[in-house]
Amino acid sequence: MMSTYLERTNGRVHLAEILAAAGKKQTDLPTLPQYVHPNGRPFLCWTSVLGRCTYRECRFHHQGGHPNPKDITDDFADKVVDTLNKGVISMGGTTPTGGSPPKKPKVAAEEQQTL
Repeated sequence: MMSTYLERTNGRVHLAEILAAAGKKQTDLPTLPQYVHPNGRPFLCWTSVLGRCTYRECRFHHQGGHPNPKDITDDFADKVVDTLNKGVISMGGTTPTGGSPPKKPKVAAEEQQTL
């Protein structure tokens, strides 16, 4: 879905531009319960979610807002894709096939040892 967009942006994701192109705001993005303050305000680092956060002084990192890969569920990923889809397409992305990419099959422990 994003290959054309990423080629055009040199591999960088410009979240604010994608959201604007989709007519969305950052508050329209899904949240993960473990990354929401008691007052309901999320502290999820979207740079970390969508790629790799390299900011030395990332305020979300200090709050614990860089999620572990196991925290990102398929449902969450599908909601992110649904939210960003329209913006990526209108910015020159390709027509999506829908949803998250297929899962890689897990290799049994015995098979891994023989590889």
